[in-house]
Amino acid sequence: MNFDYIIAYEDRDVFHTSRWDLAGVNTKSTGQLTRGRVWITCVDTADTVQVNVYKEPALTNLVASGTADISDIDTAAVQCTLSAENSSGLSGTFYFEDYLADDEVGVEVLVSLIMDEDLSNEYGDVANLPAYDSTNGMAEFCASATQNTLLKVSQVYKSELGGYGAPEHLYNSLSDRLLPDYRRIANADQLMEAAVHRALMVAFYRSHNMADDTMYSERAEKHEAWWKEALDSWNLTFVSDPDSADATADSSGQLGVKSPTRL
Repeated sequence: MNFDYIIAYEDRDVFHTSRWDLAGVNTKSTGQLTRGRVWITCVDTADTVQVNVYKEPALTNLVASGTADISDIDTAAVQCTLSAENSSGLSGTFYFEDYLADDEVGVEVLVSLIMDEDLSNEYGDVANLPAYDSTNGMAEFCASATQNTLLKVSQVYKSELGGYGAPEHLYNSLSDRLLPDYRRIANADQLMEAAVHRALMVAFYRSHNMADDTMYSERAEKHEAWWKEALDSWNLTFVSDPDSADATADSSGQLGVKSPTRL
């Protein structure tokens, strides 16, 4: 599964990206991400933007790169195609909606809310699940859980995300996609617990279907219950203007807070 619910923390007074779609993501610690993130730099030379994608904020481990011709960006969004670097296996596309200045410092891009390590902290034997992929780890389930969790956020907290509750569907070709603005989520780690249980729920159900005479379905039902409890206990914080120089949390949204009960 591709990762297409991705939060790019660019300053939209500098440039604006949307419709990210990354393939070949490896969610193991040896993969292309650090804490679920990559960092990009963008440099424009004569209307050709060079984009480099790095594994860490130090910008030393290049995992993908691409270029985009922005000469007609005032007319329509411009697609940038990324190709793998250093045999990383990471590729994909995204769009520039606007481009006013370069960013060579490095823009944080949250690809996945969770990694294999987060799932292992909850269930220590994920690598031995029948549904585990030896190449990309639990990437399929991390992608699905990230999408599901951000969709839930966009539905429940539509006002906090700008007043538009629908997601950025890939088939929607309209330019200048502004909302929902997932950058307004002040701390994406607040979503980790829900995403972990969602990923493990799906992984255990899949493993049950792939194996004979297992207890995976019982474990899946537990994680389904814990996932629902995690949603019920959400009390997220938001930043109304993530482009401001002092982008600190200034609002919150609450969803029937309860105290989770673990079995």
